[in-house]
Amino acid sequence: MPRSPHPPHSPARTLACGRRSTCPKEQVRAAGRWSPRGRARARALGRAATLVLALAPTFASADPYVDAFARAGELEAAGRVREAAELLERSLADYPQDYALALQVAWLRYQSGDHARAEALYRRCIALSGGVYEARLGLAWSLLLQGERTEAEAVFAALADEAPNEPLVREGLAASRARIAVIARPSAALTGQLYPYQGGLSAALGASLSLPLVIRERGLVGVDYNYARFADRATTARAGAMQMNMNGAGGGLGPGGPGLRDSAIDRHALYLHTGAAWVKAGFTGHYGYINDGGRLIGNAHIAGLAVRYSPLGDITLAAVAGVWPDQVIPRVALAWAAPATRWLTVTPGAAVQVADGRALGAGSLAAAVHGRRGALWVGGKLGPERRPVYLHVPATFSVEGEIRWGLWAGARLELPRRFNIFAGWELHRFTGLDAGAVVTSAHTLAIGVGWRSHPAPEPSGPERKER
Repeated sequence: MPRSPHPPHSPARTLACGRRSTCPKEQVRAAGRWSPRGRARARALGRAATLVLALAPTFASADPYVDAFARAGELEAAGRVREAAELLERSLADYPQDYALALQVAWLRYQSGDHARAEALYRRCIALSGGVYEARLGLAWSLLLQGERTEAEAVFAALADEAPNEPLVREGLAASRARIAVIARPSAALTGQLYPYQGGLSAALGASLSLPLVIRERGLVGVDYNYARFADRATTARAGAMQMNMNGAGGGLGPGGPGLRDSAIDRHALYLHTGAAWVKAGFTGHYGYINDGGRLIGNAHIAGLAVRYSPLGDITLAAVAGVWPDQVIPRVALAWAAPATRWLTVTPGAAVQVADGRALGAGSLAAAVHGRRGALWVGGKLGPERRPVYLHVPATFSVEGEIRWGLWAGARLELPRRFNIFAGWELHRFTGLDAGAVVTSAHTLAIGVGWRSHPAPEPSGPERKER
């Protein structure tokens, strides 16, 4: 879900002990429209923690509790906010009823960007203190920065009734109610493929264009177009064709059957999707059309639905059917993008499809490291697949054989002005359907550029993930 910009002097100031917030630069840039606020407001909101830290140096040698506060203050002043939070949080077990301690740890977690943990600690403070103002303000901003707009708005509204002129509350309430009209993330890529076939060599060149849009931070709509022109040098007269189309790694490849002697074969693919996304759930409907002029497998229609549930990470269930000239192949896939750490997501998955009257099953495992500078991802799959369709890429394989396994890797680098560049590589191993069929492989490489119209991320709908 889109996150509202993080004001440089938000509840991160609540317990800042009179110091300026050390909000990450990217968040500060995203909050360019928010006006700076004076130190007096921060002191007014953070009196409890300010008093504790102000007295800490005096009694540091007399009490381990105060000594921990003093050391945490030093770490925070040095910019080591996460270490300060971890240090103080160890004391919570010894002082479970100390709401001022929980309040300070919550602020440090918030300042470090761990808004989920900050939320839990602010809720603890509220329970211990009977609803102290500072804890509710911190909770509201923690919710807002996680995309929990509805609950954040309710908390801000209650705070506004108590302090209608408090700038932090007014800013938070406005941010929780604001909606960006359109968020766009267009991208374009050049693609190439290379694969051996029965001693020969075929290659393909192509391009892909993608334009996903988010309407008022809720609705999802988008279009992907892929073009490929590939040369076939196979000399075999064996019937069959193979091609692959991938967004961001698209193109076509194929050993040709009888009559496929033209060295240049064009292939077009169009994908459309629409849906809606909330913080905890989302759905998208998909349609695709593939046109190869009837010179390969034949024209095909794709229809599918993906739904997401996000109790912890994103659990996605996708059902899709590929309507080919010779048969309809249904496929159901389940994947869980589990957050292993703040920066690492691990995604196991499984899929079942029915082709030629047989049930085929495959499993996959992927990992992605993501941060403000970009992302890296790797993955692999194992198990037979026949003309599988992947809605989240989107990608359609049309193969007169079976894919046995595959590997992929890629990277994205964030650039100034919300531009990014990305590159991806894939390897797929496949065999023909006949006994003794040749085992071969296909390599795909894509290089592209993307742009975001707004610094806030769009909803994590089920249709758009790293491979």
